[in-house]
Amino acid sequence: MRVILLIVLSVIITGAVILVVEHLRRQGPPKPGQYELLPAPWLVPKQAGGTALRLAMVHDVLHERFHLHGEEWFNHRHQQAERELAAYDDGQKQKDDRYFALLDDLAVDFDRLGRPAEGIPILRRKLNLQQPVGADGKRPAAEARCYTTYANLGTLLAHQHLKGALAKDPAALAGLREGLAFIEQAVAVNPDAHFGRERWQVVTLRYLLRASENPKLLTSSDLMGVEWGSDNHVPFGQAYPTAMLQQFRDDDVFRQRLVNGPRDHLDLELVKRLRRSIPLVESSNQEWIEHCGQDLSLPVPFDEPALAFIGIWTLGSGANPHFALALAHLMDGLGQRGIAWNAYERASELAGKFWSDPAIQQELITYCRAQQATLEMTLGQSADTLRKQHQSELADGRAEQAAYQAYEAEQIGAGKDPTSAGFYDDFFRGRQPIASDPGEADTVVYKLPVNRWMVVVWMQAFICTLMTLALISAVMRRRRELTA
Repeated sequence: MRVILLIVLSVIITGAVILVVEHLRRQGPPKPGQYELLPAPWLVPKQAGGTALRLAMVHDVLHERFHLHGEEWFNHRHQQAERELAAYDDGQKQKDDRYFALLDDLAVDFDRLGRPAEGIPILRRKLNLQQPVGADGKRPAAEARCYTTYANLGTLLAHQHLKGALAKDPAALAGLREGLAFIEQAVAVNPDAHFGRERWQVVTLRYLLRASENPKLLTSSDLMGVEWGSDNHVPFGQAYPTAMLQQFRDDDVFRQRLVNGPRDHLDLELVKRLRRSIPLVESSNQEWIEHCGQDLSLPVPFDEPALAFIGIWTLGSGANPHFALALAHLMDGLGQRGIAWNAYERASELAGKFWSDPAIQQELITYCRAQQATLEMTLGQSADTLRKQHQSELADGRAEQAAYQAYEAEQIGAGKDPTSAGFYDDFFRGRQPIASDPGEADTVVYKLPVNRWMVVVWMQAFICTLMTLALISAVMRRRRELTA
């Protein structure tokens, strides 16, 4: 009877020990040999040949670590466009696609030079040539061939009227709403252009218009509809398709096909499955859903708004506290604590552009500081150290942009064409890359399956334990018999 009790007890103890050890091993951070790094699914762009997000891009845009054309470059392109357009305007050439592209350049140059009001009439003229108003006073339905006209005209109208609209000037409000309508048309005819940038441009304008009616929206959710203080800004999608990510990592031909195309019907299905595993952005703010994101098909993979904000920041309106806050929430939710801290810092620095009301600006700063304080506990660095690093890197980025623009001005002043091959060779010769090293940020951790041989080892240990206990019991019984 004692032998049976000892065996039962040993089974219970050994089983409990095995369960505890295995639980701790699985719950703890993976150790070398227990995991492998796989490429993150957001490295597969939505469209073949499109831009794929790297998280280092977020870090770089926050610190202005990208090259930006200066005033002289846009003046030069503007003059070239005017010269080329003259051949069309005097009848030497028939108005063709090149003519319309030159009108786009001319108008966008005015915008980039801070004069959108001068570019708007050019784009209205282009639209009238493409889609004349009918006898009923209406234009034809939106057409894909007019995409750039809708997008550029809408953007310039927004840049011209946004400030006045937010101050509730009636004429500016009408101008902004007209611009929003044009961008909505651009999205309708070409929803995936510029990695869906215009879709989030629409959301941004709707958000700001709604905030002009209810400023409390500004301090309850960001422009993605993510609520301030939410514990999980980026809920994860479906489980990562491990086998496909391994093939994407190891098979160059497969990877190039998915990234650059052409994609066959099977590739398209694989891309859909891969992208369904990308962490998501979703909103529970009903006011935002009703007035801002009603046709956005939420939730969406987080890389879509991230790429849109990066694109608008670098190619459009420049540094923006609303984009910085949204990027902070995305990076915070992904566990990219360092990038998130810097994004909150940038949003704080840009608080003066967040809203005209100083009280709302201060609420933004207070919120960002609270989020940063939480992050600092895990980053292992003080706020002062992190802030000095941030300011140093931001200064470096701005200095690089200034040097790039000074080089352009010098070379253009010397009569060189910035569109010619090798124009920037002397500038880049010997310079370190401005873009950050992506490192391992764009990877996901895959815990390797349990080694089956370890199961055998555990079973052997269990059997040995039973045998040892049985032997001890037999020895004890024999001793009692001898002493009896």
